[in-house]
Amino acid sequence: MNREAAALGVPVYTTYGGRLGGVDEELIRDGRLKPLTDPRALDHAQTRQRRRRTSPPRPALMLQLLLSALP
Repeated sequence: MNREAAALGVPVYTTYGGRLGGVDEELIRDGRLKPLTDPRALDHAQTRQRRRRTSPPRPALMLQLLLSALP
């Protein structure tokens, strides 16, 4: 899921402690994936700001959109 999120431009942290694959290493070099070894390194201000911009979930609308795709 980290790779997909990074591809979409979402800031991503990894806590994986094993040997990283080539794709993950490239994402880290590009700054799109950040290894997280210390939870204090998280940018909580950015998280709070993003949370305020998020609209509330609308399950009825989501269901309507999903059903509209059916033949």
